[in-house]
Amino acid sequence: MSIGMGSNFGSLQPVFKSVGTNYTYKRAQTSFIGEKFKPDEPICSGSLRPSSIDSIINLVKDIQDTSIWKNNSHIMSGGIVEMWVQHDSINLHFTLWNAYDSIAKEIVKILNTNLPDSVNNLWISDFEANLISRD
Repeated sequence: MSIGMGSNFGSLQPVFKSVGTNYTYKRAQTSFIGEKFKPDEPICSGSLRPSSIDSIINLVKDIQDTSIWKNNSHIMSGGIVEMWVQHDSINLHFTLWNAYDSIAKEIVKILNTNLPDSVNNLWISDFEANLISRD
């Protein structure tokens, strides 16, 4: 799920949810004050290949943390990506505020291989901040 910030606040953002092998993909208003005022826009639904699920599990199975939180404080607009991976004993939550994570990026690539060619791919920031030290 993506949450719009700054000029993206209140805009429709991609929301991908899978339960088991079934998924739904839509655009939804995920940031708002008070109540949502834009209706969801369904994009597609389908089934994830079992090999995709296995690949995602293999990516995250050795991560010891239950939460990965990254922030790129140099960008105030853009979006926040929230991603949960839950399977058997795996319960991992990514929160990326305009930030990059290589494992989350690989998960998105895997999910995109399951989407029809006719729809826009899911996205995640691929901006790796290179901080300059003044030492």
